[in-house]
Amino acid sequence: MVVAFLLAAGAALLAWAGARRAWAAAGFVALALHVGLTELGRIGYDSYSINAVVTPLLLALLAVFGARAQAGRPRLAGGLALLAGLMLGFAILVRVPVALLVPGFALLLAGARPGLFVAGVLLGGVLPLLVHQDRVAGLWFLPTYGSADAAPPTPFPFLRNLDYYLGTGPAAADNWALAALVFGSLALPGAAGLRWGRAALVLWWLPAAYFLTHKVTTPYYAIPAAFGTAVAIAFAALERGPGPSGWARRALAFVPGLAFLAHLWLSPAPSAVERPAAPPEIALPTEVDERSWIWADALSGSIRYYAGIPAFKITFSDPATRALVQDFVESRGERQYLVEDCPSMVRMREEIVRRGGALQPLGAVAGHPIWRVTWPPPALR
Repeated sequence: MVVAFLLAAGAALLAWAGARRAWAAAGFVALALHVGLTELGRIGYDSYSINAVVTPLLLALLAVFGARAQAGRPRLAGGLALLAGLMLGFAILVRVPVALLVPGFALLLAGARPGLFVAGVLLGGVLPLLVHQDRVAGLWFLPTYGSADAAPPTPFPFLRNLDYYLGTGPAAADNWALAALVFGSLALPGAAGLRWGRAALVLWWLPAAYFLTHKVTTPYYAIPAAFGTAVAIAFAALERGPGPSGWARRALAFVPGLAFLAHLWLSPAPSAVERPAAPPEIALPTEVDERSWIWADALSGSIRYYAGIPAFKITFSDPATRALVQDFVESRGERQYLVEDCPSMVRMREEIVRRGGALQPLGAVAGHPIWRVTWPPPALR
């Protein structure tokens, strides 16, 4: 569904660029769309929330683009600014670090009712998130992230993270496309191009500064910022319209399109033997139902998203809390399962065995072993 929306939006934007004879802008759009599709194809089951955040993020940028185009019609521009805020707020509700994109959006809406945009962010994301935290964690300001994820920025991992996000690490896979878009944006003259350029800089570097000083590194952490920046630069080219004058500026304006074509040409298509198999489906054992409790880590979100059954990251708690929760579930007579989807879950399996739990293998979920957990009487734990 997300891929279909990206393709439809990309086709519409390419058609609009063609109608305006903005051939260079079409290259910007094609490369930005390529970034989004490539990122979605790369993450697979690693994160369901990235799939869920792409659509509202693109809708928010479309609304910003519309609000800027309708700046002379205050009511329409205000409505679009509010819609942009609601969409970005929903994206924040899906992935909290998306909040780091708010300043970049606000820069773009400086002359198009930014107050309504901020109201939309609050109504669509911040307030629902605080209510959710109050219900789940007990207080609106308490996080439900693990201690490492909730830790404040620190300079110590900077050098390691620099290579991970900006060098040869897995999170730097699409930086070539962003570089091509930035080079192409140098051909966009005028105040509008400058504002889009400043906003793109903030959209990219504010999240980058945070993740460069964050203890935990994950390939998909930088995807919302990378995709948002790529689309913002593409909209800057669309807003500019026909290509710039002067051969130097014209050459720069076609860099993104040429980079897109070159990447397609130089990327070898895998043969039938080399082509990787499709990722396994998220299929749970038939005995698992809505009253079951699934302990997992990397697949917790994907199990909920694709199979419709909640899964819980017990690795974020300590042994005493895990024992309390497991005993509580057992006292209710409800079944427990463990998905061994990463090294931390191996430790959870060993911890359950030490407490006297028995593990019955039930096959695999997305290629990872799943066990049914049964407990002895409380006196034997």
